[in-house]
Amino acid sequence: RSGKLSRASSIVSQVSARVPRVYPTYIALKGDDGEELWRSSELLLGENMRAAELLSRDSSQRFSMPQEFADMIQADTHELFVLDTVSGELLQIANLASTNLQSLQRHAVSDGKLTLVISPLEDSEDAFETV
Repeated sequence: RSGKLSRASSIVSQVSARVPRVYPTYIALKGDDGEELWRSSELLLGENMRAAELLSRDSSQRFSMPQEFADMIQADTHELFVLDTVSGELLQIANLASTNLQSLQRHAVSDGKLTLVISPLEDSEDAFETV
């Protein structure tokens, strides 16, 4: 009987090991002048979510973003930044397709909450450090 119990607990631990972690995350949208137009309430987003998903057309439904803002966000007109909580700097996420939230979590070390900022593309290339 104890053999069955240990096998069952082993299966449970294997299943729970595959459940993706979620990270408390805020999403902010900035306008052309750098002013914050909108900020989400705290969202629990999965570690495997790709940064590119934050610039998708369905952001209004997924993140409760007002439709008027969601309609203007596109990957070719906006870029994504992560707030580094230690330095206080916004770091541009250079490769949206391959960057997932798990890899960005190191920038949320001071309070454990990830802040991602969507901003219109800059005209100059020297504006931000990239991650």
